[in-house]
Amino acid sequence: MPQEVRQLLKKDPFNVWQCDHEKWIEIKKRAPQSLSYLSENSVDHFRGVLEYLETLDIPYRINPNLIGQRQYCSHTLFEIKSGETETKDGLPVVAGQEEIFAVGTRHNYLARKIGIKQDIPMVSVNLRFKKPSVSPKLFFKNKPVPKFFFIQFGSIAKLKSLPVIESLRQARIPVHHMLTSDKFVGQLASAESLKTPFVIIMGQKEALENSVVVRHMGTRSQQTIDVRTLPQYLSKLGVHSVI
Repeated sequence: MPQEVRQLLKKDPFNVWQCDHEKWIEIKKRAPQSLSYLSENSVDHFRGVLEYLETLDIPYRINPNLIGQRQYCSHTLFEIKSGETETKDGLPVVAGQEEIFAVGTRHNYLARKIGIKQDIPMVSVNLRFKKPSVSPKLFFKNKPVPKFFFIQFGSIAKLKSLPVIESLRQARIPVHHMLTSDKFVGQLASAESLKTPFVIIMGQKEALENSVVVRHMGTRSQQTIDVRTLPQYLSKLGVHSVI
């Protein structure tokens, strides 16, 4: 066993996964896979992550060799890599050389460790940039105030919520939301406290019909809109904002 690897094992056995020594490549392949030892809650969480990725048509590969700091990492770790992708046997594969663009992880249990009395879901991402030859100039514009609050309730609606929000982002229409909440009343109360003129509602019925309900908070009038035409409909309301 190489001396380098021995030192890694003494500090933490999981460090071996981060060692690129050629003698350990085959050992890594034969080592126990993390996916085989997930708890029931972790399996449900990981399945949900994959469902969101597939709903958004984001190509992904499962890499069991990603290891995070156990003191503050939990659930899913991820890397975002640059590179051209192509399809092989119905699965996305990377063609050409890859370069790590970002690394991230969840920290669900970190809040309790720093003294907060409840777990707070959170995620961090470390972006990696090449140092530019010329220092870029930063321009800050006034942040637009969203005039819409997106409300979702039900498992199917939650799954379809991200594509709806993404379509509004691409149309440069800012929107408030509380995707971590599953309660309609709580989300509606947040919309009222923020004094947003309109709420966009997607329940189980709307999710199955691929539609949303747009409600005017002042008059309580509402209209059902197909999600494919939602950005255009909101723009016609005269509240289109540039971000």
